[in-house]
Amino acid sequence: MKFEELSSGKYRNAFFDKRDRNSKKWIFQGKRGIDKLAILAMDVDNLGKAVENVQSPEAHKAFDVQLQKFFNHKLRTIISQRFDNQVYTVTAGGDDSFFVGKWNTMIDLAIAINNAFDKEFKSRGLTISAGLVIVHPNFPVVRFAQMAEEALKKAKYTYDKKGNISLFGEILDWNIFKSQIPELRKDFNKSGKDLITAGLLAKARQTAMHIAEDKGLRLSDFWTMSYYMRNIRGNHTGLLKKHRDFLAKSTEQKTKLLTRNYRLIFPIAARLAE
Repeated sequence: MKFEELSSGKYRNAFFDKRDRNSKKWIFQGKRGIDKLAILAMDVDNLGKAVENVQSPEAHKAFDVQLQKFFNHKLRTIISQRFDNQVYTVTAGGDDSFFVGKWNTMIDLAIAINNAFDKEFKSRGLTISAGLVIVHPNFPVVRFAQMAEEALKKAKYTYDKKGNISLFGEILDWNIFKSQIPELRKDFNKSGKDLITAGLLAKARQTAMHIAEDKGLRLSDFWTMSYYMRNIRGNHTGLLKKHRDFLAKSTEQKTKLLTRNYRLIFPIAARLAE
């Protein structure tokens, strides 16, 4: 099914409207957390430039075959082996790749695809951008399809560097998204509801977002976060240290994207943990 069909015609209402209701059972299976739906839109960056660098018809054909094998076979293998019956593939190709599933499944899928794509095409100078939108299952398809398109464009064109992912309206470098946010989110989850509640996470996230928006860092920002996290004991004090380390690293970055990203790690991980 083409992406245009998803956002029009019989699918123009909620994703599960006029579909097999059993699809709700499998698309939300196997993952803990609230039943929110996500659409993952992905697109290859710098493809035109990579094609221009191909020197012969034979090399061009080999490059084309390599791309087809990745999107026609490798993606299917990733989904079938790791996300069997948890991902609805709308379309998968170099220009338009769209997947629908439970929100945390889509996060794991995005990371898996990016890792595989980097391994296959990094030497050719190709990257892949992504837009991830999280909505209620009854959210109108035509709207969240548009939101995913918009998120993808933001990931590709907001900064000079392409090859990013958009989540919660923020643009994140893939390395930050893959290496820092999942681990911090696990730390929040390990802490237990008796220590870190949803309300506490919301306050901490709001404070961290304020820091991300600010041009500089103030000592009061550290105090405010420490106050919100004051009930944390034992090993969980490491969360505050991580937050301080991220803020310190943000002052050392040479690009606007990474400067903002290091200040966003804490609020985005907190939002996911909520």
